[in-house]
Amino acid sequence: MSIFSVVAQDKAIVKLQQAVRSERIPHAYIFHGPVGVGKELCAREFAKLRLCENRRSARRDGHDYYDCCDACPSCRQIEADTHPDFHLVYREQIRELRSQQLDQPADVASPSRKTHQATVLSVDVIREKLNQPARLTSTYGRGRVFVVREIHLANPSAQNALLKTLEEPPDGTVLILLADKLEGLLPTVLSRCQLVMFGPLPEDFLLDRLGQAGYEPAESTFWARFAQGSLGRALWLAAQQWYSIKVDLLADLAGLTAGDVVDLAERLMALPKAYAAQARKDEPTISDTVSKQRMYSFLLAVTSAFYRDIMLYHSGAEASAWINTDQRSLLSKAAARMDILSASRAVSLVSRSEYLILSNVNANLVLEDLFGDLAGMNSPPVGVKSSSAGVR
Repeated sequence: MSIFSVVAQDKAIVKLQQAVRSERIPHAYIFHGPVGVGKELCAREFAKLRLCENRRSARRDGHDYYDCCDACPSCRQIEADTHPDFHLVYREQIRELRSQQLDQPADVASPSRKTHQATVLSVDVIREKLNQPARLTSTYGRGRVFVVREIHLANPSAQNALLKTLEEPPDGTVLILLADKLEGLLPTVLSRCQLVMFGPLPEDFLLDRLGQAGYEPAESTFWARFAQGSLGRALWLAAQQWYSIKVDLLADLAGLTAGDVVDLAERLMALPKAYAAQARKDEPTISDTVSKQRMYSFLLAVTSAFYRDIMLYHSGAEASAWINTDQRSLLSKAAARMDILSASRAVSLVSRSEYLILSNVNANLVLEDLFGDLAGMNSPPVGVKSSSAGVR
């Protein structure tokens, strides 16, 4: 591959190329942007360029641009994840470290490992997988590159440990920290890194890739818009085969009454349980809590998008601006039963409900309360007497 295979991130590529041309590559970068927009791909390709034995140059737009040869032993080893001077650091490595301490394979379940669900990037991972190898001499004499996934999930102890390498980086060492968000990063970490911004990918690009993956146009359009420019998220969500769940949920919300609340909450409660069982087969190390929260987040994001579309409908926005254009007839009917202020309040209620569920408040109670409130906001169709008057 090539650094120019990173799609629709021209500003990021130009900034990196300027550093290469000047031969003044900073010792630390933060690649910041939404998940699934090419940050890690760009980091890997930049590492190949940095460590390449036969770097190529070409003239583009009046400037010299550089790229890896993609053929030398160094490039091939990075592609195969076997390069001794290229290090990928990620939170799940805590299980490998714990397994070494317990002297048992990483995929063997044990009570002692249940407390290490890898929900944060821990200090042990930073010390063992970054600080220690950074002190070693480069194997091939061209420096070392460390790519750290999800630095925004590093706890304060891990970030403080990282500062040891950021403050006194060995010669030729480059750190690339990947961040979906900057909130939570220590000012001392931010101040020692060059920030490179990555933006959402164009909708047309996502539609093309989803189409190539075999998804129908209506479903592809929904995932492309729902994922907000993240190809990785769009493809992952589509692969879960949750589209029919989304279609049914919107139909339930559009006609929601007080009498439907308990049944809908119970049916939605069953989905995270079923997904958790399947997720354990696909990812043996994932916890039930994490997998259930994935599904709850999806269901509530779909619910929020539904009410946001109703707001757009009332504001006069074209249907092409909606997320759920595949169900525009249903949305138009739903908008006739709910005004823009009620839809705005519904979005706020959904956001609060997600916070409560992710804070481990009883999900069934949260959903029943949410759907009860949402049902109360629906006005009955013209000519139909409300059956829920006075219920809430």
